[in-house]
Parts: sequence; structure tokens; C-alpha cells
Amino acid sequence: MGTLIKAAGAAVISAVIGTALKKNSPAMSLLLAIAAAGAVLTMTAGAAVSALSFFIKLANASGMSGLELGTLGKTVVIALISKFASGVCQDAGQSAAASAAETLGAVTALVAALPLFESVYKMAEELI
Repeated sequence: MGTLIKAAGAAVISAVIGTALKKNSPAMSLLLAIAAAGAVLTMTAGAAVSALSFFIKLANASGMSGLELGTLGKTVVIALISKFASGVCQDAGQSAAASAAETLGAVTALVAALPLFESVYKMAEELI
């Protein structure tokens, strides 16, 4: 909870400063936004490690294979990266690039999930 409050505070402060800078120095405002986003992401790394260790324990207890857990992890990372890239593009005023980043994220997530879909297909094929 403390990390959330610190990260939210850093994001709000950088947004206020960035808004003040945007009029006279849009490039500095964009760099501030990127730096603040990097700082917030760094703050959340500890929580991400905790969540990952929980999911590993859950997978081991439930008998999940590494395929399912790996696919879940890859998909989450792809979503976060594409969301971050889209946000940076939107802050820079490049909505077309933001849309492209989001589309690329969706397609990449589908490609990352193909082994899981293949596994489900093989299971269905065995039932028939």
C-alpha cells in the first residue's frame, strides 16, 4: 500500500510539473513523463516479484505446466510494454503511433499464446 501511495504521488507531481513545462518546453515535459513512468515502474518491481512468486507457488500446487505460467507471464509483460509505449506516443501527440503500439501488443500477445492454443487443440483432438 505504501508503494502505491508513493508511486501515485510521484505520478501526480510529475504530471503537474509536466503540465507547467509543456507550454514553454514540450520536449522537457515529455522527458519528465518518461522519467516519471520509469521511476514508477521501478517502484512496482518489488510487488511484481511478490506476485510472480505467488503464481509460481500456485502453479506448483495445482500441477500447472510451465507452458501456462510462461504464457501468462509473457502476455502480461507484452501488455505492459505496449501500454507504456502507447502512453508515451500519446504524450508526444502521436496518436497513430500509439494505436500502432497497441495493435502490435495485441498481435504479439496472440503469437505468445499460440503454444497454449496448440496445447488446447491437441487436448480437444484427443477427445474426439
